[in-house]
Amino acid sequence: MAVVKRTKIFRVRLSFSENALIKRKAKEAGRTQSRFVREAALGVEIKPKHFSEEEKALYKTLVGLANNINQIAKRYNVGDRMYIELDKVLVEIKILVQRLISNGR
Repeated sequence: MAVVKRTKIFRVRLSFSENALIKRKAKEAGRTQSRFVREAALGVEIKPKHFSEEEKALYKTLVGLANNINQIAKRYNVGDRMYIELDKVLVEIKILVQRLISNGR
């Protein structure tokens, strides 16, 4: 699929509440505000993004693993070389990412 280069800027004035509503709806749909407004204006059907309970659990686990990597990196940077722990976390991340991809997301 070819990438469309967007070079034109279209400005719109919004009230505080209109801006807040667009932000919320864009977030619910899993889109940027620009993409949300563009698709809405062009008549594209915008469906809210819903995650399954399994996807929510995988995301939560992935966040925990990211925290583990940060802690390992911090210890590594002060001289504590933890290769085994790092390898273990990276393997877990690969497995989770593959499960997320296989769910069609």
